[in-house]
Amino acid sequence: MKRGKIVQYDGAKGTGTVVVDGQQMAFEITQWRGNDAPALNRLVEVVDEAGSVLSVSPISEAAVLKEQTQAVQQQVQARGKAIYAQVVETYGLPSAIAYVIFVVATYLLTFVTVKVFMASNAMTLSQLVTQFGAMGKTSLLGLLFWLALLAPIIPFFIKTRLAWLGLVVPAVLVLFAGYQIWSEYRSSIESMREIRSAMSMLGGGSSGNSVSFSDIMSLGFGFYLSLLASVFLARVGIQRYRAQ
Repeated sequence: MKRGKIVQYDGAKGTGTVVVDGQQMAFEITQWRGNDAPALNRLVEVVDEAGSVLSVSPISEAAVLKEQTQAVQQQVQARGKAIYAQVVETYGLPSAIAYVIFVVATYLLTFVTVKVFMASNAMTLSQLVTQFGAMGKTSLLGLLFWLALLAPIIPFFIKTRLAWLGLVVPAVLVLFAGYQIWSEYRSSIESMREIRSAMSMLGGGSSGNSVSFSDIMSLGFGFYLSLLASVFLARVGIQRYRAQ
C-alpha cells in the first residue's frame, strides 16, 4: 500500500488519475473504496500490482492531522535533543541544572518573609525586586535581576573567555538582595528606636526590649537554594575564565 494524491477525476466517466511516488496511475470508480466521490488533491492509499491500480482508499482528515502532529512533535523532540546536547557540551550537566534551580528558586520559592504586626508577607526574589522597584528603593537590584537571568546564557552564543564571568552575576544578585534586606531591617530598627525614644521622653515608659532580625524578617528556602546554586555557577564561571 502506497501513499498518493488524486490529481484528476472525471465524475461523468468515473475515471481519474492518482500520483504515487511521482508516477501517474489511472483508476476507475469501481476501484474507489470511499463513501464519498473522489475529490481533486485528496490524499489516498493505493494498492497496485505491476503498475496497475487495484484499489484507491481515501485518507481521513483526522489521520492526516495526526500524522502532521506527529511529524511536528518529532521535529520538536529532535531540536530539543540537539539543544540539550549543545547545552551539556557547553556548560556541563551540573552547571545547567544549577542554572535551572536558580531560575526556579527565583520565581517560585520564598526568598524572604516580612512580618508586619500579626501578618506576614512571603516573597520570591522576583517579587522582592518588583517590591523594591515600586518603592523606588534601588534600580540596581532590578538591573542585576535581569543580568542574573541573561548573563549565564552568553557563553552558549558567544565563545569568549570573558563571557564565562556572566555566571558570577547570579551570586552578585543574591548577595546584593540579601544586603538590601539587611539594610531594610536596620532602617526599621532605627525607626522603631526613634519612636520608642520619643515615647519615653513623653513619659510613655521604657524603651522596651530590642527587636531581632527574626522578629521582623526571615529568610526562606528560596534564598538558601538560590544562594547555593548561584555560588556553584560563580565557581564554574571563574574556573572556566581562568582555564581559557
